[in-house]
Amino acid sequence: HNRMTPKTAFLYTEAYLSYNLRDDHPLQQKRLQMVYRLLHEYGVLDTNGGSVEFIEPTPCTEDALLEVHTPDFVEAVK
Repeated sequence: HNRMTPKTAFLYTEAYLSYNLRDDHPLQQKRLQMVYRLLHEYGVLDTNGGSVEFIEPTPCTEDALLEVHTPDFVEAVK
């Protein structure tokens, strides 16, 4: 009986650091960098054990967004 260890997905791309939603928005580049660095330094992102899978996100189409969000919400975010 071979049990598979579940993997944790970590979605990250350097592109996250290239945009600014607003100066007062909680998602700030310095916070992203700090969290990434801390997770790495504490070994949470160590892929040697095979439990973390890094995934670089790709842009989402508007049709895909509309599968889970209302058109009004998508327009407001634009």
